[in-house]
Amino acid sequence: MLVELEHAPKSAKWTLQNLMQLYLHDMSEFQARAVDEQGLFHYRYLDSYWEEPGRYPFLIRVDGSPAGFALVRFDEDGRADMAEFFLMRGHRRRGVGSIAARHLFDAFPGPWEIREEPTNFAGQQFWRRVVEKYTAGQFEDLTLENDHWRVPVQRFDSRAAKVTPSAKEA
Repeated sequence: MLVELEHAPKSAKWTLQNLMQLYLHDMSEFQARAVDEQGLFHYRYLDSYWEEPGRYPFLIRVDGSPAGFALVRFDEDGRADMAEFFLMRGHRRRGVGSIAARHLFDAFPGPWEIREEPTNFAGQQFWRRVVEKYTAGQFEDLTLENDHWRVPVQRFDSRAAKVTPSAKEA
């Protein structure tokens, strides 16, 4: 199984937009999301990944076929933020997500932040496991909160990650 991370050119926007429908459907289990009259979900930031600096769209491919996507953006502090990350269900629990995440961490050396949906416990477990293995435990596991939300977060620096050879294996 070959897992590749491809920077999505603007010509791949429709592929990413179609995968976004699957992602938003999955996320509707955790967030109140409505579809429009045509039955489509909308993600208002998608165009900005080709139009604004500091935003990077990626397709995740397995054996050459689209299997998911990642949207990475940089915050005002210069920290890479995993804005969205999705794998089609048939590719989950096979190591694809871990490999794709490591490719992303390696592609953007420096500080990272990964926020999870508070009620998506499977997503939280996935990210903690991936970050724990990638950093050999050298990360912050915290909760950010204000008057309106409370979000689990992992922060780490991919340059300082003490990656063991086994962590780099598929």
